Amino acid sequence: MFCMREVHAGYGATPILFGVSLEVRQGEAVALLGKNGMGKTTLMKTAIGFLKPWRGAIEFEGRDLTRLAPHDIARLGVGLVPENRRIFPGLTVRENLELGLSAAPRRSAALREARLADVF
Repeated sequence: MFCMREVHAGYGATPILFGVSLEVRQGEAVALLGKNGMGKTTLMKTAIGFLKPWRGAIEFEGRDLTRLAPHDIARLGVGLVPENRRIFPGLTVRENLELGLSAAPRRSAALREARLADVF
């Protein structure tokens, strides 16, 4: 499960996120929708460690992510595909997703690969 509780974050002295809470259980899919400048990208950058939260907690599978470096968070299997969709156009959707699994721990990758088999 991925969980954000009462997360506050921003850039410099400018607050962007004000006590955001989000919970995503295994098997769920979530879409963040909103107008430009509403904090969607800031939320995701905070979730993957590119932006450190000012307050609050971020956890993945019971592990605290708030003090981890982005590369350590990625190794746990948490990542972001930006709206520019930096994918390989010559590969299938499945191949692009499998490529992303290469950075995940073996157990996590095996679980995600099984999930891919269900979806695709």
